[in-house]
Amino acid sequence: MSIEQNKDSMHIDRKEQGFGLLFLLLFLIAAVRLAWMQPIESVTPYFAGPPDELSRYMIPQYIYQHGTLPTGFEPEVQIGGYGGSYAFMPGLPYIFMALFMKVGSLFSTDPHVLLFSARCFNVLMGLLMSIYVMTIGRMLFKKPEHYLLFSAMVIFLPEMLFVHTYVNTDSMAMLGITLMVYALLAMYQEQVRMKWIWYFSIGAILCTLSYYNSYGMLLVSIPIFIGAFYKDKLDTRNMFKYGFIILGIWAAGSLWWYIRNGIILDGDLFGMATMSRVQAETGLGARWSYYQDGKSIIDMFRENQLVRGMFISYIAAYGGRSIFAPIWYYGLYALIFGVGILSALVYCIRHYREFDGKVKLFTWMMMLEGFITVGLWLYYCYVLDLQPQGRYLLPATLPLMFVLGKGYEALSEWMNTKFIKSERAMLGLLYMFTFGILFLCVYYVLKIVLPVYRFVA
Repeated sequence: MSIEQNKDSMHIDRKEQGFGLLFLLLFLIAAVRLAWMQPIESVTPYFAGPPDELSRYMIPQYIYQHGTLPTGFEPEVQIGGYGGSYAFMPGLPYIFMALFMKVGSLFSTDPHVLLFSARCFNVLMGLLMSIYVMTIGRMLFKKPEHYLLFSAMVIFLPEMLFVHTYVNTDSMAMLGITLMVYALLAMYQEQVRMKWIWYFSIGAILCTLSYYNSYGMLLVSIPIFIGAFYKDKLDTRNMFKYGFIILGIWAAGSLWWYIRNGIILDGDLFGMATMSRVQAETGLGARWSYYQDGKSIIDMFRENQLVRGMFISYIAAYGGRSIFAPIWYYGLYALIFGVGILSALVYCIRHYREFDGKVKLFTWMMMLEGFITVGLWLYYCYVLDLQPQGRYLLPATLPLMFVLGKGYEALSEWMNTKFIKSERAMLGLLYMFTFGILFLCVYYVLKIVLPVYRFVA
């Protein structure tokens, strides 16, 4: 197995184009509908407002009204009943949301229209991510039916769709991770060119200035990038040349925020210390943690059923983690994940020696990115603030679906040789599986989520 195996992956026939356009159209319809219909406030009985959106929307509102970035100390951007402000954290998405609000205000200054305009920026982030996810799929998988399954599992994971429909910084981070993976794969399959350097650098900037949980991708991208310059030996000259170019672009696009924070927040580059200090001073956001209480991580998991809660909210939990699917829904996803992971594990055990060095490096680094994402969430929950929300694990989705996709690719090829001899029958089975993934997402949105939004409207 070689990571360079799909050099013709840019060739797309009409059938693939049709499926790709269908995916994008379905995503756009669902995302726009959700962005328009969901409330911003969480009130009984469903608490249907998206998590933290009200507190985050204050920031693009402030930029829209004042034409400048808030420092985080302004009363208009304080988190109600909690203290502090998300303005202390990286906020590049909020700037673009305010621009979208300016455009929306040309048609109407109705508060809901302005909110919808801000949300539409994340819809755009999700649409762009979907395009590049499908491109990555073509680069990773030999056959269209396998890359389409991979693409569907990423794009139509209900929680992934959700994060692209309300005001947050997660959505931009998801696009940033996708652009970085796309650029790294292109460097492996072709050669390192300035086109891919720009893609990689822009992705790194988007991750840096949006969401701390995406920083795992920044770390693992370094060894993957180095691997792109290894053939018979390491091409150190070009590695340093392009590495410094990336560093320069990234610094020009990212460091302004940390310099600004260093000046405004007395050296607190990341804003987290200031957030804790302000909350302590106001007495509103006093945080309790298992670490402070001397309890173990095992206690935290046992007392809060964290594994179950995180899995459910990673799959589908809209509103304030309050709109759930039926229990069979999560059981079906557990089966899908379990079979895919097991198949990938069996395939790796049997064929690991056949993998070339770049495949091994890419695979291990993608897995490490997933573990870092889980580790960051675990540290935050245990040491700072218990947050059993699956959306914090979304940066690990590309690595996870890469493993699942490879697992189902191996499983389908094994079944094709052992049980289902007909290529057409196997193809039909894979497409049924892919459209089953789409159906699960559409079912949850149409039958469960939208009726709730209509009820609370």
